[in-house]
Amino acid sequence: VDLWYSEVGNCRGGPGGFADGCQTGAKGMTGHFTALIWKGVKQIGCAWSKNGKLAICRYKSDDVLNANSANMPPQSNYIAQVPRRVKTLAQCQGSSSEGPSTGMPSAPAPPTASAPAPAPGCTDSTKYKDPWFR
Repeated sequence: VDLWYSEVGNCRGGPGGFADGCQTGAKGMTGHFTALIWKGVKQIGCAWSKNGKLAICRYKSDDVLNANSANMPPQSNYIAQVPRRVKTLAQCQGSSSEGPSTGMPSAPAPPTASAPAPAPGCTDSTKYKDPWFR
């Protein structure tokens, strides 16, 4: 996933400056990055070959090809579906001093549960039947 996301550096304008949906890269490919963050993508599933040398991934949007389908032309789909970065990593992690402040210290983090709850929207991949392969 890190390698796919790193393609953001290939977008014209770079990670924080592209405004064209990053359909084509100035320095290299961008299709893995755009599919990874495409608004219409609802599920991403990946698997490794038994020998561990090949990984495959599928992206699920709607049941038909449309603007929600990852990397679907025209350019207007890219602009609508590939969001621009609006915060830095530090801001997302809460370590930035930018933004409103109440002057109060933040509350301590809640204790970590011993077993995390399943993420909403996740499914058991052994029970998933891909509609493309019947």
